Amino acid sequence: MMLYKNIKSMISANLFAQFISFVVAPLYAYIYTTEQFGEFALFLIYVNFFASFLSLRLEWSVPNAESYSDARLLIKYSFIISLIVSIAISVLIFFSFLDYLKYLFSFKVPIYDFLIGVSAFVVTLKAVLISAYVRKNKLIKVSNTIFVSVSLNVFLILIFGYFKIFENGLIMAFAITNTLVLFVFGKDLIIYFSIKKRNFKKILKYKNQIQSSVTTSILNFIFQNSIPVILALKFSITEMGIYYLANRIVHTPSSLISESFANAFWGEISKLTKTNIYLARVFYLKWTLRLLGLGSLICIIIYLVSSQIYTFFDEEKWVNLDKIFIVLIPGVFGTIVFSSTNHFIVYNKQHYQLVADILYIFLILIMLWLSYKYNLDMITTVFLMSISILITYTFSFFLNLYANYKYKKEKI
Repeated sequence: MMLYKNIKSMISANLFAQFISFVVAPLYAYIYTTEQFGEFALFLIYVNFFASFLSLRLEWSVPNAESYSDARLLIKYSFIISLIVSIAISVLIFFSFLDYLKYLFSFKVPIYDFLIGVSAFVVTLKAVLISAYVRKNKLIKVSNTIFVSVSLNVFLILIFGYFKIFENGLIMAFAITNTLVLFVFGKDLIIYFSIKKRNFKKILKYKNQIQSSVTTSILNFIFQNSIPVILALKFSITEMGIYYLANRIVHTPSSLISESFANAFWGEISKLTKTNIYLARVFYLKWTLRLLGLGSLICIIIYLVSSQIYTFFDEEKWVNLDKIFIVLIPGVFGTIVFSSTNHFIVYNKQHYQLVADILYIFLILIMLWLSYKYNLDMITTVFLMSISILITYTFSFFLNLYANYKYKKEKI
């Protein structure tokens, strides 16, 4: 019963997120320019890159820590390491380290450098907080976090954009929302900092998982940000802004749904894997089957919405928005159906995950080469990237089953 209660809670929060994201999107498009959306997309690339390794991904080991004491240590050191690394990043930014990165892009943007280190730190702490909730099976708290984040972010984006308070209200709304949400829910982390012992050696027994987590996290960054990076290198900031709005409407809510199912899935699969690996595999397959139906339904809705999209948006300003909706569908389907259970492999043969990550990078390089060689337009390029996501997730599904089979044989 607890599992279904958690799922209901997570679905409710994310249906709200999906609904509100679609409803307010025309207002975003009216208030902000395509260039501002492009600037925000580039800002997120930097933030997500630093957040991918800021805490050495210690929080990924929290839900499966051998004891509550170990979990507390992992959370405490996640905070300490994140703080130290974020300060180092801020110092590098102060000495214009990002100028070398910006040189890669053909356009100059007000990147709000001073917010990058702070935002990466806050985003990492939110991930730590969610790991703590999953450890205690308090997924309703995760739902509350999502609900507050989405509501506050929408409110700030609209206020900042309408009154022109900042040069780019999207960036400021993102930074302020994450900081305030952490301030509201961060009190749940305080109890983890009451440990007086500084026994860092105790968490070294998780070093193999930590190494794999950091590698996987950085590869996940490449996985999630390769499309905007490629668009930023090849196309104009206006085209990138159009892509980002479409992705925000279509992909972001889908990713939230996937993350919600993942949190509920992990709470149950961690118990089954330790007790009965056969039941864990059956649970994995049933879960994927349900997501198959959900993913199909959402993709049909996206297709139907795309045909009426210019009822809500200015066609001259948001050129090809309807086509981008359609070409994103394969990636959305793969994200919803396979993403939430993708790291089932962690409990079996975690290094197998590298195989799927390498496959994705290989596919992306091929698609990038095709895009440059044949001078493909943005629609075709995004479609190729979307297909790459679907292929990788499908491959990961079968890889998970194989890893589970190998794990079972070794246990026998």
